[in-house]
Amino acid sequence: MGPAQTRTIDHDTQYEVGEKIRYCHSTITGWREDNEDAHVAVLDMNDGTGNSLFGVFDGHGGSEVSQYVAKYLAADMKACKAYKDGKWKEAFDTVFKNLDAKMRSEEGQKELIKIANAKKKAERAKAVKEDPEKE
Repeated sequence: MGPAQTRTIDHDTQYEVGEKIRYCHSTITGWREDNEDAHVAVLDMNDGTGNSLFGVFDGHGGSEVSQYVAKYLAADMKACKAYKDGKWKEAFDTVFKNLDAKMRSEEGQKELIKIANAKKKAERAKAVKEDPEKE
């Protein structure tokens, strides 16, 4: 990130209000070409607990895994026995280990590839929009 680099800015801000909680999150690409992070924000888990779930997941060089976790975390948490029993630490440990195993499965690998391909398609569309000669 030396002085010769230019800063790419892709900014997104969202705001949501629930009965007891309101939140706002903002993301910015900054120096990287793409924002590889994903997030989950569930104001009410709708399970009678009054719990909310918030998470930010770093892509660490690729957005597929962070998007996968954001997509499945809340549903997997609600289905977890430890979560239902109010054992929060055990629930998070179990759910993240299960998500990791699901991603390593053949079905999970196919979904990660699908996410990556969708990202590439969106990037191509953006490039063509910015410079039609790239089509």
